[in-house]
Amino acid sequence: MTVLVRHHVPELGDGAQMFCLMSLLSAGAASAYAPPPPSLLAAYKDEPALGALHMELRDALRASFTSTLLGALSRANRASASQRLICGDQHQSPRAVKTATEPFP
Repeated sequence: MTVLVRHHVPELGDGAQMFCLMSLLSAGAASAYAPPPPSLLAAYKDEPALGALHMELRDALRASFTSTLLGALSRANRASASQRLICGDQHQSPRAVKTATEPFP
């Protein structure tokens, strides 16, 4: 799976493995609630306001994968900028140097 993701999103670099692991974890966790178990349906019946929190499996996975991918891309870009700074990339802009030296949030 990691090789496939790296092939289609080469910008991830080594972050592809973390993206795959987090995606598998999210899919496993979300699948436990599709379809919602009887206890969750009972909670929705007792507290209708909880229904607003319900997401279809496809929508939940799309949101999870998108968030994970954006985070992995951000980390890959930071690592790449830091590596360019360490290796002395001659084509680096002053903004790239500032970004590479800023602390991680």
